[in-house]
Amino acid sequence: MPETSVAHFYDELADDYHLIYSDWDASIRRQGDALDALIGQDRAAVLDCSCGIGTQAIGLSCAGTVSPGRTSAHEPPPALPVRPPSGT
Repeated sequence: MPETSVAHFYDELADDYHLIYSDWDASIRRQGDALDALIGQDRAAVLDCSCGIGTQAIGLSCAGTVSPGRTSAHEPPPALPVRPPSGT
């Protein structure tokens, strides 16, 4: 993988990514509250694809928007395509 690739950038950042948020708990609450306002109180199931470190999925779970045990978060490995090829 070239040293200038986006994947390389995020691989290098991964161990310190959580430090982007000066207050992790407040960030989780803020993101959960913002998504809660969009989703409403349907207590739906949520799949967060390409979740990164999971701040939105964690926030929704903590806000009670999503029924307990119905939040899934998945970060595909860099080798996997994020989008299937056309025609599949």
